[in-house]
Amino acid sequence: MIGCLYIPDYPAWALQYLDKQHNTAPEAGLAVVSKDRVLASTQAAQQAGVASGTTRAEAEDTAVCIRERDRRAEAAVWVDVMQRLNAYTPRIESVDTGLLYFDLVDAEALSDFLEATGVQAAWAPDRPAARLGALCARPGTMQRLTHRDITALVCELRIEHLLRLDYPLSMIEHLKDAGYDRLEPLQDVSRRRLQAEFGTQGKRLHRLLHPSRVDRAPVPLYTAPDTVRRALHWDTPAVYWEQVQPALARLLSQAVSALGAKTCQRITVQVVDACSGAVLRDSRLLHAPMRTRSALSPVAHELLRTLMQPGLKVETLRVALGVLAIPEVYPDVFFRQTLRPRRDAAPRLAPTSIAEGAVPDGLAEHSEVVSDERAEMRG
Repeated sequence: MIGCLYIPDYPAWALQYLDKQHNTAPEAGLAVVSKDRVLASTQAAQQAGVASGTTRAEAEDTAVCIRERDRRAEAAVWVDVMQRLNAYTPRIESVDTGLLYFDLVDAEALSDFLEATGVQAAWAPDRPAARLGALCARPGTMQRLTHRDITALVCELRIEHLLRLDYPLSMIEHLKDAGYDRLEPLQDVSRRRLQAEFGTQGKRLHRLLHPSRVDRAPVPLYTAPDTVRRALHWDTPAVYWEQVQPALARLLSQAVSALGAKTCQRITVQVVDACSGAVLRDSRLLHAPMRTRSALSPVAHELLRTLMQPGLKVETLRVALGVLAIPEVYPDVFFRQTLRPRRDAAPRLAPTSIAEGAVPDGLAEHSEVVSDERAEMRG
């Protein structure tokens, strides 16, 4: 059995996802335009009459928020979605932004994630069936499909649904002119004929309707992108903001220095309670890539304030910078690094603790750049 997660109108959904993290999502909905046409829109925008293909002028006559497409933001949000999903399953296979396959571990826990994000998913014996099921699932839900369910679904689906699977409009119009108004009759058409008529798209359509053993192969293990992490442990737990805040500032400075020429677009702050062992964690996906302490510090301290609860005794503090990328232009980083004198190699510092009310010059570095975000949960 294989799961499929699908996000329709992903370019608009991604920008709305970002806005929600910063509490700036427009109530009237959001539409993304490209070449003076609406490329994607949120549900609220669609209810206002703004859908894919609407002209920019027509969309601007409504109260819907209009944005240009932002591929960098889409990619950053997609990484964030996969890393959040990785908390529920170790196996994720990304096909494109807005579409991935996964191996289900805990259906109940995953349902909370789907409901919180509003994405739709399906669980089926193979990838094509799971994709068709996710296509028809309600937002925020996952439907389970047996072989009988799949047969019924193929009978019900109209040929127009292929548009949402990125099949060209000309191909769909050709099939309709030939008398194919639903997917079921296409199951009797040979691959040779479909490929002769539509080339690669015809071969792809045949595979959608006739899954092979390859489509039932296990989903590969997910490899999270590199993340810069810094951590600090107190022998005597810190209980006051005046103790934790300077430590956070120092850890953030160390993490930013470790970025080098890279930027980050996701910042995470985590604390471990000495009494209960509970791990409190909050993160924020930024609107744009950043690599300076001055830009990241306000966000980091805001996250820390949400975690500092009455009675909390902080035993461990962690800062993580994720969604790393090389900026298109970074001459200042190049010169800053090349002009800095190289220091002699020094032995790694032993774990350091902070006494009450003091922040030492050298904080312990518990982790370097790592490739698996789950390592952040280790003490």
